[in-house]
Amino acid sequence: MRALTLEEIVVTGTKTRHRVDDAPIPTQVITREQILATSPANVAQVLDEVPDIYVRTNDQFRLGASTVRMQGADPNKVAILLNGRRFRGGIDGVVDLRDIPVNNIERIEIIRGPASSLYGSDAMAGVINVITRTGTEAPSFNVTAGGGSFDRILVNASHGYRVGPLGYFLSYQHDEIAIAQQYGEISAQFAGDESDAKQIRDNVAADFDYQAGTRHRLTAGANYNPIQEGPLSEKDNISAYGGWDWQIAPTTDAGLNLNRYSFARTNDLPGFQENVSYVDWEGEVRASSLLTRGVWSEQHLGTLGLQIRSESIDLAPSIRSEGTLVFETPAVRESVYQNSPYLQDEISLTESWSTVIGASIDVNEIYGAHVSPRLSVTWRPADWLRVTGTVGRGFRAPDLLQLYDIDANSIVLVRNRVTGYVILGNPNLQPETDLGATIQIETRPLPGSIANLSLYRHDFRDLIAVSLACPGPMLCKPGFVSPYPDLFGQVFQYENVGAAITQGFDVSVGVEALRFLPWRLPDHYVRIDLAYGYLYSRNESGLAGEDGKELPFRPPNRFLPSLTYRQGQCGVQGKFWGEYEDRTFSDTTNSYEFIIQSHWLWNFRVEGQPARWLTTPLVRDWAQSAFAGVTAFVDGLNILDDEFGIPTPMGNVAGRRTFLAGLSYEW
Repeated sequence: MRALTLEEIVVTGTKTRHRVDDAPIPTQVITREQILATSPANVAQVLDEVPDIYVRTNDQFRLGASTVRMQGADPNKVAILLNGRRFRGGIDGVVDLRDIPVNNIERIEIIRGPASSLYGSDAMAGVINVITRTGTEAPSFNVTAGGGSFDRILVNASHGYRVGPLGYFLSYQHDEIAIAQQYGEISAQFAGDESDAKQIRDNVAADFDYQAGTRHRLTAGANYNPIQEGPLSEKDNISAYGGWDWQIAPTTDAGLNLNRYSFARTNDLPGFQENVSYVDWEGEVRASSLLTRGVWSEQHLGTLGLQIRSESIDLAPSIRSEGTLVFETPAVRESVYQNSPYLQDEISLTESWSTVIGASIDVNEIYGAHVSPRLSVTWRPADWLRVTGTVGRGFRAPDLLQLYDIDANSIVLVRNRVTGYVILGNPNLQPETDLGATIQIETRPLPGSIANLSLYRHDFRDLIAVSLACPGPMLCKPGFVSPYPDLFGQVFQYENVGAAITQGFDVSVGVEALRFLPWRLPDHYVRIDLAYGYLYSRNESGLAGEDGKELPFRPPNRFLPSLTYRQGQCGVQGKFWGEYEDRTFSDTTNSYEFIIQSHWLWNFRVEGQPARWLTTPLVRDWAQSAFAGVTAFVDGLNILDDEFGIPTPMGNVAGRRTFLAGLSYEW
């Protein structure tokens, strides 16, 4: 974990404003300085340094994607927010972290454990809230350009300004790489002459805020993310939002937000043709008020709100023919809505004890009403120690993909036979639920040091997974009727497969090392961070060959050391960090032939301001005037080029060694 900035105001834990050190729900803050010291491109590298967050790269079927698991839970059980609003990543809701560039990020707020009472169905294990930059009274400009391994080209630019009550921040990023060179032949799109084809990702974002007097603030923004995943695959993510914050009285405020996300994907790869679009509307109204002192408490901060969500999916039909042989999948056009009123009370019991009690009622069009409560208790016996325990229940309705999708793959028509496989949605699915608990201990025993311990457990029920319904024609399991009886291949279907548990702990220590020396080096800064995470996960589905096995892609042990050095006079900063992961299974049956071996990954980032390195006064003065704000950087990931797992059908588990070098200019 990173040291917390005590003056920082955070809102993620309770949707009310608190100083980090006073927040009733412990919130980890990763500052902009820490983000830029780790990655010039996206947040995947930044989050992978957090001990109970595991970023899986080259996620299956995602062409190099980076997805996040938290406290052992799947990616669709971790809420990713952008300025407090849901950031979605497609029809299955799983966010590819490469879609979030760092050039417009101010900070990242992380809360651990159950949070469905405030943030809905995909916040069972925690919340990651990305806060973007805003315009300032002095105009800001930043341009970064770099190149590196596998024909990598990275360009980003940003500009922010405030003109009276109106502030704005604009950003753009272009990132391209020969993805198959990095991970191997991750798709048939990259075979043969296309093995050097580029994956190209662009991001355009605009954020505006208008301060109407002292009591009203209006916000609006948009984010456009067009992606060329491969020679035959394209997708577009578009989100837009608007909001209004109203300070009704000194102790009472209200807010209104509206967010629209849309997703479109096309794929013309033979056997994998696809044309799908998805739209998600979300709205929220909220009011908070500081209540008078009660009999058993010093004060209450009550929050009442309502979230409304509507989703729709549109899959085009597919017809494939060869002579008289025809294979057809029908169109899918479905929608669903959900209303979620919530109530929360932050209670200050004494100077050292406080509690947060809250609950939401998720009223789903298909599944009716489900209650998601949360209780958090905090004890602060001293300024340097805080202990918080949280327990809560989560509810996650099946997404539209799991309910209605028809995904036909590798379909080949030859003579009188259709080969390939199909994955079907299941409208009879039941919601997933979770009972989770987290205990967090934060302490700052000495100036310049911080230590944290977090323990957690999640008990998941009715988990949804893809199961084999028909190994072949006329071989379906009892009660299942295949819609494709002539398919010489497998038919899969989403099902509630049972239960699972994840439990473990993580501990971290951060020290500003030079504070403890008997002499002072005012221009030097050295920070050492050490973190260890332990995870126990078990499948309790009752399915033969899977029950009692470890859940896949969840390393039992992780060790994360890092060293940061900064020299102010020369403008040099360096960071060197590693990641150890214990052996990890990549399938539900824990087959040793598909195991990911124990391994270390080592990375670095070095940057400096060249104008400060010159020693001749005349040249130095001219250079510092002409090139002030220019920073040169070099990044290296997996610098020992360690490949720690067997190649999979979608490419290697680890990407090859990569370097990126470039210049950044800020003024």
